[in-house]
Amino acid sequence: MAKKVLITGGSGLLGQQLTKQLQEAGYSVAWLGRSGNAPEGVQG
Repeated sequence: MAKKVLITGGSGLLGQQLTKQLQEAGYSVAWLGRSGNAPEGVQG
C-alpha cells in the first residue's frame, strides 16, 4: 500500500517537482493549488 502525501502549493514550480519525485518514489500524491490542472496520477 502506497503512503499518501498532501502537498499545498502543488501547482507551483517547487510543488510540481516535489510531486514528480514523490510519485517516482512510490507515494500516492494529492495537492492543493490555485490552478485546477493537476498532473496525471495526482488528485487535485
